Amino acid sequence: MSNDQPPWARPRASDRPNPPPGSPGPSAGRRSPLTGATPGRPGPPPGRRPPPPPAPASADRAAEPAAADPHAGVITGPIKINRPTYSRKSVPGLLAVSAAALISIAALAGRALIGGMSAVAFLVGLLLPLLCVAAVAAGHRYTRSTGGHDAVWSFGIRTADGATVPVSLRTDAPRDALRTGDLVRLDKGRRGSVRAVEVLHTLNGAPVRRVQAHAALSPIQWAGFALAAALLLVSAITLLGWW
Repeated sequence: MSNDQPPWARPRASDRPNPPPGSPGPSAGRRSPLTGATPGRPGPPPGRRPPPPPAPASADRAAEPAAADPHAGVITGPIKINRPTYSRKSVPGLLAVSAAALISIAALAGRALIGGMSAVAFLVGLLLPLLCVAAVAAGHRYTRSTGGHDAVWSFGIRTADGATVPVSLRTDAPRDALRTGDLVRLDKGRRGSVRAVEVLHTLNGAPVRRVQAHAALSPIQWAGFALAAALLLVSAITLLGWW
């Protein structure tokens, strides 16, 4: 015989005993899916939600875009290689030291005619300007044979903001050192002059190669001006009879 009770003999929900007053019901401790509050406990005020936690500082820094480098851009247009502003046949430093040597020899000869100068001092004073002229002439010939710093490159760079910056660079680099479409960065000095052009692989990466700029005059010509000033000083000392 089966133990199943007929439907009319099963207890109904209304026949279950009610919980005593003050005791939690069967739904106690369950949160409401709509309000999120627990029955019997005060929930958050209606219409307000707690503010989200602040984002970490590292996330804010990562979200900020990197500032564009105003000295970096792409070479646009053809690269023009112009003639130097002065001819390599023009040697201002050598001319200056030669003129100073003639003045020094004339001052030495005048002092020797007056008297009071030994033969050793006369020979030293005569050889010193001649050696200065010979040194500058030899240095000029050496730099001339190695090419010098006389090529002027002119091109434009388009920066990230769309502006085109004209660039003039004096260098003795090979002709294929810079090409149209290269990503470059300008290395500028204190007065805004371009000291070098760095070719980049990426905008913030390390330079692939560096094209160095040079002054209008070669170092040997500046040495000629310095020696000319020294010879003029020696000439003044000779005329005044201080040695």
